[in-house]
Amino acid sequence: MKKATFTLLATIAAISAAFAQNVDSLQKKQDSIQHICAKADLYINTADSLIQFNQDKTRLISIADAAKAGELVLKAIQINKAFNDTVAVRNNFDRLGQAYVMQNKFTQAKWYILQSNRISRDRHDIAHIISGLMQLAAVKISIKDYSLAEKDLLEAVVLTKYSYNIIAQIEAERKLAALYDKSGKIKEAKSMLAHYTLLADNYKKAHTPQIIAMQKAIAKVKTRPATAQPKQDANTQAEMVESHLNIENGIWGIKN
Repeated sequence: MKKATFTLLATIAAISAAFAQNVDSLQKKQDSIQHICAKADLYINTADSLIQFNQDKTRLISIADAAKAGELVLKAIQINKAFNDTVAVRNNFDRLGQAYVMQNKFTQAKWYILQSNRISRDRHDIAHIISGLMQLAAVKISIKDYSLAEKDLLEAVVLTKYSYNIIAQIEAERKLAALYDKSGKIKEAKSMLAHYTLLADNYKKAHTPQIIAMQKAIAKVKTRPATAQPKQDANTQAEMVESHLNIENGIWGIKN
């Protein structure tokens, strides 16, 4: 009886030790993954600070900064691929495309934008396909490949209509009008200008009450008495509303 009890206790102890070791191993693995992911975030944040991806540039970006940012993004992509994070890979391909454009390395820029667009197509992400096509067209315009740029923009317009994305349609048609003007297709340029201007005017009229309401909301949160936490909340609300208004107003304030 004592022998059986001892054996049972020994078995339990062995199982407990193995379980504890397994939990410890899993914790170490999780800590390692978090550390690696944090490194990827650090690479991207540093790259973002160098060349201000996806935002208005507040300073002149040097070729050296663009090259350094590209190197950091490539390091992040290796980590993204290790964890099969296709969305992060796609977004970082976009960043690389921008970095190479800033270095006037249009062949490399085009390649990475195409890779990003391929992932978007695989995911049936129409919004990103549209933005990718417009980025691709911009690169092709830079190298005076106007016919292929036109093809990309025309596809973007079709997709905006399919997805009922009026803002993107106006932007794609604006770029197409500018392309026609640059390539000497004056008749097509005037026609496209008239069409996207009409779309923008109609959109503005349809959303005027909404825009006025948001402008009043901005004024309200900015004049609210400042306290510790509510002040932060008010500022956050104002930034969100202003961001939306910039998108709404920008489509008819753009010049060719």
